[in-house]
Amino acid sequence: MAGRSHKVLCLGLREAIALPLIQLFKKENWQVFFMGKDAPAYDDARSYMLDIMEEGAEQVFRVRRPDLLLVGLRALNGPQGAAQLERILALAEKSHTGKIILLSGAEVFAPETDGATEDMTPNPVTREGRALACLEALALAWKHYSRLQLTIVRVPEVYGPGNRAQDGLMGTFFSALAKGTAMPHWTREYKRDFLAARDLFYGILELQKRQYTDDFLHLSTGRGLTCQEFFQIAAKSIPHLPAELDDASLPYGQAILSPQKAARTLGWQARRFLPETIPLLYNRLQTALAESADQQEKRQKHGWQNRLNEERMPYAENVAGALLMLAFQYVQGNTVSSLTGFDLCYVYIAAMGLLYGRRQALLAVFFSVLIFAQRLFVLDSTLLTLLYLPQHLIHLVSYAFAGMVTAYFKEEQNFKLAAAKWQEKHDREAYHFLRNLFEENVQIKDQLYRQIVNSDDSIGRLYYIIRKLDTAEPENLFTQTAVVTAEILNVENVIIYVVSPNRQYLRQKVRVGQGTLARARSLRVAEYPYLQDVLAGKSIFVNRELSREAPDLAAPIMYQGSVMAVIQVYDLDFDQWSMYQQNLLAITARLVSSSLARAYTWEQETQARRYVKGTHILKEEEFAKIREEYRKHREIQRDYSIRLLQVEAPQGNYERLDTLLEGNIRAEDFVGLWQGKTWLLLPDSTDATLTLVRERLEKAGIRTGESREIV
Repeated sequence: MAGRSHKVLCLGLREAIALPLIQLFKKENWQVFFMGKDAPAYDDARSYMLDIMEEGAEQVFRVRRPDLLLVGLRALNGPQGAAQLERILALAEKSHTGKIILLSGAEVFAPETDGATEDMTPNPVTREGRALACLEALALAWKHYSRLQLTIVRVPEVYGPGNRAQDGLMGTFFSALAKGTAMPHWTREYKRDFLAARDLFYGILELQKRQYTDDFLHLSTGRGLTCQEFFQIAAKSIPHLPAELDDASLPYGQAILSPQKAARTLGWQARRFLPETIPLLYNRLQTALAESADQQEKRQKHGWQNRLNEERMPYAENVAGALLMLAFQYVQGNTVSSLTGFDLCYVYIAAMGLLYGRRQALLAVFFSVLIFAQRLFVLDSTLLTLLYLPQHLIHLVSYAFAGMVTAYFKEEQNFKLAAAKWQEKHDREAYHFLRNLFEENVQIKDQLYRQIVNSDDSIGRLYYIIRKLDTAEPENLFTQTAVVTAEILNVENVIIYVVSPNRQYLRQKVRVGQGTLARARSLRVAEYPYLQDVLAGKSIFVNRELSREAPDLAAPIMYQGSVMAVIQVYDLDFDQWSMYQQNLLAITARLVSSSLARAYTWEQETQARRYVKGTHILKEEEFAKIREEYRKHREIQRDYSIRLLQVEAPQGNYERLDTLLEGNIRAEDFVGLWQGKTWLLLPDSTDATLTLVRERLEKAGIRTGESREIV
């Protein structure tokens, strides 16, 4: 059986680290989850686009309960970094996270430091290094005052197949090569180390497996490269590289971490070094940049079309409307309609305001004022006349009023639409988050349910059998026994035979499956050697000789030390002939035996309540239960015919009727009261069987009446 799947939750990891980690964790049967406001979507991992400070982050920790929490401290390098780290550690403590690994960097030491060990005091010289050192101190304080299993893992620059143009020195260098832009220039002093993401993963895995509990651990190659050495290694693998690098002021040097403690305590060492991986990284980054360029070109093309539709088209329509008003004035001499006396410029202004808002409305007002002024100037009016005559001034003000009023409605609509979109986006994010939590809760519930009640394991099968047989009615026990046996063994044809009192015959009690129709209704024990072995040896029978007259499997049902019934299974598939199937049948038979013992004990204790005094004739309410159980059996097996035959007690004497019926009906037949009459219930009987029963009863002096069928 495969081991339990562990869960790792990652926060603040760059793609250079995240992509290889997903593949490697999945290979080791780990479930991988990412959380962050800008967490990218990965195919083999689930991402929660939540900021750690949001309320939903607590639900993720509570539902997932990760075995390993992996946090990149470089991503917390900001004004809220300390608060975010405290929130992460608080949620981890509350959700009982198994192990916490904080990925820090070599920046906590000065660049000239060579062979920095875990017990060295940090001496950062850069802003990033000082921030990492503060976060490390905060994390250690939490570890000291809580029960968190926390380790800070310091690493140099990590590279992998997920490197992007903005990912560290490596991404900047390869991006400049692929794009053909100016090469980056670095200062040549000090060295720098590079660690493969795959080596980082195996260090984390060993740390988890060996339950490493110290505060710090350094994972690195320990082989620092100068700027010139790095350039020479790249020049051997990448064509068209400039001969040399020029001096500049950009920093290259970084402290070199010592991996000796990791090698000593975990048996870990770096397996991959930069010269082996530079060509692969360069080719992958070239492919990624080419895909990014294609996507950027498509976005620019669509962006130009969108800008044309969203920004330029309204201006074009506004100008077209102004020209239309000008043409109307030229033809008629005025923008006021001669039919209605209404100024069409109001329609033009209102249309622009209602369609596009304030900016286009004011532009339409401006054009309308120019058209109005042009008409007055044609009529030899002056600018003074335009501004000081009340009727002209009121007309111009009405243009502005119409534009502002219509624009107000559009602006209000835009505001409501923006608010609705924001609310819709917020609701969609909340819905997706809650849906993910719901699906995960269902997944966890199903996982736990399968662990407790799984039809594929032994405990689950036992539970299923016990639950099915949890009844006190013996007739229902036989029916459910046949159904359970068929389901547990995954077969179709099952028959249960009951042993006669003289132990000479077996009479068919219940059958399941179409293949059982042609099987005998009764079996003479002397004619079947396998039955003699089952009854005498009280053991499982396996038809290894493939005899047609015997079932494939047969198991005894025991009661008070003797066999009271036999389960027989037919038409097994080839792959079902195994000890596993035999054991399942044996367990089923034993559980049925214990249930029948309990049922018969209950029946004996309540016999006075069930039967008419001094007889085996069931009272009306008990006879109703028997009819209901057989009706349920009929629903399971539609070809199982159940008949009711009315019989008359001589002079109403039930004891006399019980005496006459003894020896003339089968062991599985029932006699009971219903609707003030006495009825004989005949399981698995046809019309021919009913005729034979009538003839036999009349010879015994018992009068019969109508017959019915239970459906």
